[in-house]
Amino acid sequence: MSRVLRVGAVSLRWEPRVVAACAVLTAVALGAAVSVVGSGDLPLSAAEVIGALTGRGDRATEFIVLTLRLPRALTGLLAGAALGLSGAIFQSITRNPLGSPDIIGFTTGSATGALLQILVVGGGTVAVAASSVGGAVLTALAVYLVAYRGGVHGYRLVLVGVAAAAMLEAFNAYLVTRAELREAYEAAFWLTGSLNGRGWDHAWPLAVAVAVLVPVVLALGGRLRMGELGDDAAQALGVPVQRTRAALVVLGVGLVAVATAAVGPVAEHGRQDGLGEVARQR
Repeated sequence: MSRVLRVGAVSLRWEPRVVAACAVLTAVALGAAVSVVGSGDLPLSAAEVIGALTGRGDRATEFIVLTLRLPRALTGLLAGAALGLSGAIFQSITRNPLGSPDIIGFTTGSATGALLQILVVGGGTVAVAASSVGGAVLTALAVYLVAYRGGVHGYRLVLVGVAAAAMLEAFNAYLVTRAELREAYEAAFWLTGSLNGRGWDHAWPLAVAVAVLVPVVLALGGRLRMGELGDDAAQALGVPVQRTRAALVVLGVGLVAVATAAVGPVAEHGRQDGLGEVARQR
């Protein structure tokens, strides 16, 4: 049963069951993060980890926790949240469980952008991350424009996205097969997705992007749920369906793009095993 919280002229509808579930999941995520930060070649207890986080640890422990392990844990949590929310957006928009960013080509497009930077242009970590974001954005734009026929409907977005993903996967495989051995190994490593070597320079941009995009997604959550009733019903309730859908596509692509740029195309791991095998056979 939902309840309404009013603060002056602002009212907020909330459900105690949803709040409780979110609180439990947050506690589990924080507990897992403490466990991950404490694991490694030099294991630390939960008390030592918490002590380092609160400034009560020794210098060596604080260096291990704050400099080496905490950025990786935060990057993993934020990337997982971004990918999960992006998947929920697209599955709701398409009203189809296949409407996931990795299936409809957005993650694959992100991988294509990174591969072009690694294998064709060349560049450092920042350039690869920027190309990854650009690849996801351009792929989403192309899929959206091709699927647009007086509006974008879920089934058409899925069909066009699956076709785009297939073409981009073939192009990615071609890039790897034509690359030099060293570059092919580098590309295969990036395509696997990893938190290895992730530091604050990865965590902070991802945190800023999530902090900006997630509140906007939540603000559009009501319209997103109304859209699941169908276009006609949503329009009858006063929802600008196509504008809302376009805004949510932009937000969903932004989330998956920044997550992929930070940790690689982890959702594509199963598909990219074949590309890794190609690189190993070179």
